[in-house]
Amino acid sequence: MMIPLWFFLLLWIGLVTLLSIAALIAASMMMRFGLAGGRTVVITLIFIALPLALVLATVQYALGVDWSQTITLFAINNAPLY
Repeated sequence: MMIPLWFFLLLWIGLVTLLSIAALIAASMMMRFGLAGGRTVVITLIFIALPLALVLATVQYALGVDWSQTITLFAINNAPLY
């Protein structure tokens, strides 16, 4: 069974999208209902910066990958071990 690499890219993009949405909802709740202060703002900015860094790293990595390759799952390789 051969699966193209771009399928895994789409799965990863979906997971990162869900993480980013959850982070934005959590950040808006922290800013609206959290303690008012400088530390709250700094922690919220860090909390938002982490998914953003993940998205940028994914884009940088995705530009260097040949997405036409496939992965073979559940295949028995008959090559000798020597």
